[in-house]
Amino acid sequence: MLFRSLNDVWSLKVGSTQWTQVTPAGTLPAARVGASVAYDAVNSRMIIFGGGLGSSSPCANDVWVLSNANSQGGTPTWTQLLPTGTLPVPRIFHTAVYDPNSNRMIVFGGNNCITEGEAFYNDTWVLTNANGLGGTPTWMQLTTSGTTPGTRENHTAIYDVANNRMIIFGGQGYSDQNGPFNDVWVLSNANGVSGTPTWSQLAPADTSPAPRAGATSIYDPGSNRMIVFGRNTNSQSFNHTWILTK
Repeated sequence: MLFRSLNDVWSLKVGSTQWTQVTPAGTLPAARVGASVAYDAVNSRMIIFGGGLGSSSPCANDVWVLSNANSQGGTPTWTQLLPTGTLPVPRIFHTAVYDPNSNRMIVFGGNNCITEGEAFYNDTWVLTNANGLGGTPTWMQLTTSGTTPGTRENHTAIYDVANNRMIIFGGQGYSDQNGPFNDVWVLSNANGVSGTPTWSQLAPADTSPAPRAGATSIYDPGSNRMIVFGRNTNSQSFNHTWILTK
C-alpha cells in the first residue's frame, strides 16, 4: 500500500454531518505524518509540532500556528514560529498537550524516523508562548523527578488544566519485546512554572485495556475521566472504548 502525507485542513461542526475543507492563507506547513497538535480554544489557534515529512521521514522539529482555526473570527492563516532556546530533536509519533493558563505546550516522547539506528524518546519539553502571542516562543527541556516512563511512540496524552497534570497511556517501545504498553503515568507540575515536574505511575484497579499503540483519548474535567478509543497491538486492531476514572 502506498502512503502519502497530507497538509490539508478540514472542519466538522459538532452535530453536523458535513465536512468543510478549510483553505488557509499563508505558507502551508510541509505535508507530514505523526505530528502533534494542540489547540488554544480561547484564541482559536491550532499549534502543530514535528512529525515525519514525506511518507514518514525525515523527521521535523518545526512549529506552526493556524490562527482563526475555527474560521469564525477571520481567515485561517498559517504562520511558522521560530522559537529560541535549544530545540527538541526532530521526532514523530510524540504527544503534545496545551496549558491555556500559562500558554505552554508540553511535548513527550516519540522517535527519530530512522529505521537503522532508530531512537525512541522519553524526554519532556515545554514551549513557552506556544500560541505565538505574548512574547517570543522558547523551548526548554524539563528536568523531572520520579521514575520516568519508558521510551515510547504512539502513546496518547491528555492534560488536566485545573491540576496541571499530564497523563499518558500506552504506546510502543523500540521492539516487540518493549511494548506495546497499557501503563498509565502522570506528570504533576507539568508546565514547569511552579514546583518540580514529577512522574508517577498509576496502578488502576479492575481490568485494564489490552496493550496498544496509536489510541486516541480525551479528558473530561467535570468527572475527572480519561476516555480512550481504539487502535492496535502488534497483530490486532480495536474499536473498544475504555474509561479511566479518578
